[in-house]
Amino acid sequence: MKPYNLSIISFIAFVNIFLFFNFHLSYARDSLSVTADQINRLLKKNRCQTWIAGENRAFEKFAGKMDPIFGLQLENSRHEPTIQTDYRQNRYRFMPAAIDWRSFAGQNWITSVKDQGRCGSCVAFATIAAVEAKYNIVSLSFDYNLDLSEQHIFSCGGGGCSYGWWAYSGLYQVRQHGVADEACFPYLSGNAGNDLQCSMACDNNSERLYFIDDYAAIWNTEDVKEALLEGPIVSTMNVYEDFLLYKSGIYRHITGERLGGH
Repeated sequence: MKPYNLSIISFIAFVNIFLFFNFHLSYARDSLSVTADQINRLLKKNRCQTWIAGENRAFEKFAGKMDPIFGLQLENSRHEPTIQTDYRQNRYRFMPAAIDWRSFAGQNWITSVKDQGRCGSCVAFATIAAVEAKYNIVSLSFDYNLDLSEQHIFSCGGGGCSYGWWAYSGLYQVRQHGVADEACFPYLSGNAGNDLQCSMACDNNSERLYFIDDYAAIWNTEDVKEALLEGPIVSTMNVYEDFLLYKSGIYRHITGERLGGH
């Protein structure tokens, strides 16, 4: 069976890096220096109550442990795109007030949320989520719903649980070498933070590959708005302590130490 290839020019996975910072892999602190009550008081005091703090699954899972959860590497970045996309050519004359691919045209075009576990594999998960959604959108079938393997691109592309991966590397791996389905190489690194060898993929993985045509970088808010009209994007962020206490709303950093990149 031939590898699947999305040979559509309009299929481009975008990397959005607005935050420029020197990153080194860090870990969740044994305890946070801020509480949910303190954050909520600060939000109210600063009149930026766009979100509400409270205990959540992330806090419960990582507080008191030293698990590597922020695996974004930006130092000595690799696999940067060869093209820079500029949307300021007004390709979209009329911009909608909002777009949400979870409910676009009354349907959810996004595949299910997954858990990276105790491994710095966030780049692989962000990449696969965008690729799966893009296949849904381009195929005009909201329930096409591929289940692709984060483990495959992470293990075969040079990622590591203890040090993470570079922002562009996941997209590079899918473009150059393809990604197999989840059943071919199930995600297991999150259980105990152990790296798996690429050779552990199923024997016929070369016959079960999906590709993208290319990927590009976008650098400003207006470009992001236009890119989102074509599908979800892969983005990066600084993670601060207050984010581990996010409960609902539109997050905006207000207090706490930086924990790493995601």
